[in-house]
Amino acid sequence: MLRTAIASVLLGLSLCASCGPAPVPVKTPGSGRSASADPHARMPGQAGPLPPGTSTELPEGHPPIGGRATVDAGDDVRFGGVVRLRGKLASAPEGYVFISVKPEGIRMPAFSRRYALADAEPAVDGVRRLPFDLDKTNMMGGLVPGALVLEARFDPDGIVESREGVVTASVPTKVGDMAAEIDLDS
Repeated sequence: MLRTAIASVLLGLSLCASCGPAPVPVKTPGSGRSASADPHARMPGQAGPLPPGTSTELPEGHPPIGGRATVDAGDDVRFGGVVRLRGKLASAPEGYVFISVKPEGIRMPAFSRRYALADAEPAVDGVRRLPFDLDKTNMMGGLVPGALVLEARFDPDGIVESREGVVTASVPTKVGDMAAEIDLDS
């Protein structure tokens, strides 16, 4: 038993002795730090040129990457005005009006708010008015430089995915426009 224990210790020591010196961190050329500090760091000159025919231009209508949005969350950004409901919409018993502001050519709104038709004023001379106001609390995404569109959408059931009975209209707008007028007619 003593022989087995001594043999195990000697075998272990001989294996350790054959491993060589302890590992030493390798310095990344020019950085002054060891490569083991960040195993995913790029080595100098690793990027290389783009393949031939590769463009660095973004497709038309693509929002800028890394660019500053024209509106910060702290800015007092507002949009407002009135939606005029005409025709059958002036007497619709229920439904919802979605008011959205989005960059021109982009589907996702930067601002959006849903109003119940009950919020609209009673119809006068066949026109029912719905005053609206959007501010930073209605912000869904950042604004990018360029033209903006104000969209009003009547939806009888208030479910965005449904399309039956939906009436939509849009007009150009700009930040701070509080006198927008948009007509929804069916």
